[in-house]
Amino acid sequence: NPILAEFGNQAYAGAPLLADSEVLGVFFAMHREPHVYTQNELAFLQALANRGAAAIQKVRLFQELQRSRDQLAQRSAELQERVEEVESLNRALTNLLEDLQAANRRVARTIVKLEAANQELESFTYSVSHDLRAPLRAMQGFADALLEDYGALLDETGQEFAWRIVAAARRMDELINDLLQYSRLVRMDVHTTDVSMEDVVQVVLEELQASIAETHARVQVDRPLPQVRGHRRLLQQIIGNLVSNALKFTQPETPPQVRIWAETTKDKVRLWVEDQGIGIEPAHRERIFRIFERLHGIESYPGTGVGLAIVKRAVERLGGRVGVESTPGAGSRFWVELPGVGGDKVTR
Repeated sequence: NPILAEFGNQAYAGAPLLADSEVLGVFFAMHREPHVYTQNELAFLQALANRGAAAIQKVRLFQELQRSRDQLAQRSAELQERVEEVESLNRALTNLLEDLQAANRRVARTIVKLEAANQELESFTYSVSHDLRAPLRAMQGFADALLEDYGALLDETGQEFAWRIVAAARRMDELINDLLQYSRLVRMDVHTTDVSMEDVVQVVLEELQASIAETHARVQVDRPLPQVRGHRRLLQQIIGNLVSNALKFTQPETPPQVRIWAETTKDKVRLWVEDQGIGIEPAHRERIFRIFERLHGIESYPGTGVGLAIVKRAVERLGGRVGVESTPGAGSRFWVELPGVGGDKVTR
């Protein structure tokens, strides 16, 4: 045996170092002279080996425990860093939330002030418009009387001036009427009911019969039209303004072509008023719904610039939406979307 030869031993005995069925090594006992080990010696040798194996196992467990402690300490440090990051984020979010709440409070106060100012402006507009009508009609009446009773005494220039007074007074009267209608939309109480769109369109076309005949217009209504949840008078105003515009904004010397139709979804009705007129540039499709917005001169297309603003305000009072699709030079399709029959009752 190389062990005997290397150390000059004549005899040796070995006992395995076992830990959970794993051999960790071998514990040797050696003699320089020939020797036969007794059972007691071998048992003692195994007992020493067992103690050695247990000691090695304890060292291993201690090392494993130390590694676990080191890893736990590292994880704890990392967790502490994350906790500090979360706390920092929480502080930042808290500050942001406080800033947002403060901004919301400022916005709410501003909205209250704006609503109050808006109501004052609406009341002022209504009062001024109402008070202007009496002197304006007096001016218009005197101008009409001047032309009727003394027109023959006026030269051509005088007659032209008188006609300009009459035309300006009429235009001002139209503007005041539109402003009063716009103001009433804010002031009036709106209670919605189920309304027959068919009946409303029929009334509008009867009211516009003179304009339709004068322009030689062709108006097509795709019947039947559905019922909607709305307000009859506001619907007449909405559809009347849209059809009037369709009759007005046409190519020169071209009879208007107007189509009225509707489509129904699950809980909405969308009414369309389609024409083949001059159309609207994409950049102006939102602008035209603002009050006093005009895309053309009065000489080309008369009006006050309030009609579509009235449409938008009336539709909003009914809880609906309004929009337009248009191709310049080929016509426009205005749509009004309202709740269908059986929709929620609106009181505004």
